[in-house]
Amino acid sequence: MQGLPGQVVNILNYKLFWVLCGAFLTGSIYVIILLIKKIQFSKKHAFARELNRLTDKSKGAAGSELEVYINNLEARLETIITLNKEIRDKIFRMEGQMRVLMSRGEPENTSGSLEERIYRAFDYGKPITEIARETGKDKGEIELILNLRKLKNTSGGEVM
Repeated sequence: MQGLPGQVVNILNYKLFWVLCGAFLTGSIYVIILLIKKIQFSKKHAFARELNRLTDKSKGAAGSELEVYINNLEARLETIITLNKEIRDKIFRMEGQMRVLMSRGEPENTSGSLEERIYRAFDYGKPITEIARETGKDKGEIELILNLRKLKNTSGGEVM
C-alpha cells in the first residue's frame, strides 16, 4: 500500500506532463497563426499604401509615375499582340509549305482547266502570289477564281 501513492503521483505527473505539452503546443500554434495573420495584414496594407501613393493625384510625381507604369504595360501588350500576329502568320505559311512538300510526292497534273489547276495548287497550300506567277495571271484574278469556288460550294453550286 505504501507504493500506491507513489504510483498515483507518477501517473499524475506523467499525465500532467502530456497535458502541459498539449497546452504548450496549442499555444504555440495559436501564436504562429496570429503572426501569419499579422504578416498578411501588413502586406495587404503595404500594397494598399503603395497603390494609394501611385494613384494619389495630389502628388504630381506619383501620378505621373503610375501613368508611366501603365504606358509601359500598354507598350508591352502591343508588342505581345504584334508578336502573336507574326507567329500566326508564320504558322499559316509553314502549314502551306508543309502541304506543298507533302504534295510533291504526287506528280503535278498540268492537264485540266485553269480553274482546276488553281484549285489544286491552292488546296496543296501554294500561296496565291506563287499560283499567279505560275499561271501567268494577276493575283486579283486568282483570288476571284478562288472566291467564286467558295461561293459555288456555299450556295450549292449556283452562282448568280
